[in-house]
Amino acid sequence: MTPTMLSLVLFLLWPIGPAMAILPTGSIDVTSPTTGERFTLLASQASFGSYPAMGPSSPANPLMELILPPADDPLLCAETDGRANYTNLNPHGRERRDLLSWFGSSSKSNVEDNPNRAMLVPRGSCTFERKALSAQRLGATAVILYGTLDSRYALNKTILGPNATDAERKAANERTYTIDDVLWPGDKYDYDCSYGRAYVPTSLLSFEPLPYNGRYNDAKLTGTLEEGNLCAVHSDPSQPKGKNFADLCPSKRCLLTGKTNKDDNNPNGGGVQVSGIVGGGAAGGGTTMEACCAWDLHVWLYSDPSIPTWYEPIHIPAFYVTMEEGSQLFATMAESDGATNPAAVGVTMYARWAPKYNPSAILIWALGVLVCFVASYMSASEYRGLRFEAKRRLFEMTVGSSSASSIPSGGPDEGLVGGDRFDDEPQPAPMEAEVPSASGGSGSAAMNGTPRSRSRSRSPEERLQQQQQQQGHYAPSHAVGSTDADAVSVSASAAGSVSAASAGANSNANVAAT
Repeated sequence: MTPTMLSLVLFLLWPIGPAMAILPTGSIDVTSPTTGERFTLLASQASFGSYPAMGPSSPANPLMELILPPADDPLLCAETDGRANYTNLNPHGRERRDLLSWFGSSSKSNVEDNPNRAMLVPRGSCTFERKALSAQRLGATAVILYGTLDSRYALNKTILGPNATDAERKAANERTYTIDDVLWPGDKYDYDCSYGRAYVPTSLLSFEPLPYNGRYNDAKLTGTLEEGNLCAVHSDPSQPKGKNFADLCPSKRCLLTGKTNKDDNNPNGGGVQVSGIVGGGAAGGGTTMEACCAWDLHVWLYSDPSIPTWYEPIHIPAFYVTMEEGSQLFATMAESDGATNPAAVGVTMYARWAPKYNPSAILIWALGVLVCFVASYMSASEYRGLRFEAKRRLFEMTVGSSSASSIPSGGPDEGLVGGDRFDDEPQPAPMEAEVPSASGGSGSAAMNGTPRSRSRSRSPEERLQQQQQQQGHYAPSHAVGSTDADAVSVSASAAGSVSAASAGANSNANVAAT
């Protein structure tokens, strides 16, 4: 391979990177007030809200303080559940300042002096847009949502409609849920066991309240073997090459699948109640539950169709970061809170650079057009063959058979005088000659039953004679150099005068008699 070809291949392969679920179109620059360290996190954007300008240096992307939701609403779903209403809060009133007082590191700063705030909200319990709407009502100028293991568990509850009776509502409120009502994470959607499997004793976990106690379990199912990850401690020894869970799982996090050793064939835990799962470890004959490597990828923040946009549109940007990136943000905030002079962590949210015109889109379009053209051309090959065959048959019916099919069966020299060869030109089909009658009228003499003969290579005089015959002029029945068979052919196809027709008829009779 020449250096030029190698350079071209490297240039074409340069944009190729690791596959990701959603292309992160946003970035977040984080600044630690304690150490002054700066790092960048990739993020995916939302279908709702505003879109920040491109690049961190744009004046439209100010430096914001990183804040947390209120203490009594950590998931920011209280409005969705009907437990809170942030709609009528005064932007500068005491009520909002009291809610903003528990915001981690930002509690060390004044609300009015720092109007730009990005709220860090965990995923789960309600839609992304509902969380963004509540954050906007609380005064946040941006919202950063991050993934959690807790958000992948849910309860199979009955959602009552507006026409539900009081008895149905009372029964729903008084219903007692068990482990059978837990909706466990989905295989290949939330986790993949081929990247690591473990069997964790349920006595080391907490399922109260149902479906899953994230505050207690998430930390125990995250990290490496040295950090005490239960999935790494209780890793499946039958994994490929005897590797540990922490060596196989890229995210260093695991999700419970709901399959226990009580009933391996039942993915929902075999009907074991919460008390049965919690009681006893594996060593004491208790319950163990399968756990597999969790996916930790960016997701697209879809809008909530139940929120009317005309009522209160969302005008703040919303970003999503992974579980690992969320842990980095929390670690930076904890480091700042523990410093001698605590201060807020600063973040700048912006859109990643993208070209105004995308040449790859044009290339993909051209490739698609070429594929469609080739596919349509190849799929019509049978039609083109049938069309050609139809044209060939029509040509044979109109003009005559080709020279190859008209050669006598006895060989190419059969019936020839002096070794002359047949003409390569196709001969006209047999046709009826208009022969005038003796009384001056005209009649048609069909050549049915008369074999059509092929002519030899003709002299200029013979060609002129044939043209005169086709134009209706008189032609002798025996031209120069003609045979009796030629006379028969000429007399049959000519349209001449009465004397020529009579001479042709007599000649035909003589030939038939001999």
